[in-house]
Amino acid sequence: MKVDEKVILNAFGVRDIEATIAAANDQLLPNEKAHKTTVLYEDLWRDVDSTTLAMLKTIYSIDLKLFSYPEHPLG
Repeated sequence: MKVDEKVILNAFGVRDIEATIAAANDQLLPNEKAHKTTVLYEDLWRDVDSTTLAMLKTIYSIDLKLFSYPEHPLG
């Protein structure tokens, strides 16, 4: 996941990837920092716009086909 987030941020043209990741992590609430794995998958995708989803589909098109993943992360 760590590698993927860097690839995605790079694809979006983010210049300082490490600082962007650190800033995003700083926005987590204390309980989220302690229990990051308990966040529901659906909650992570709920606010992702269609343009971003389309870009992710392009980047991961081979994986989507190879592993028969759904076209939309929420099914």
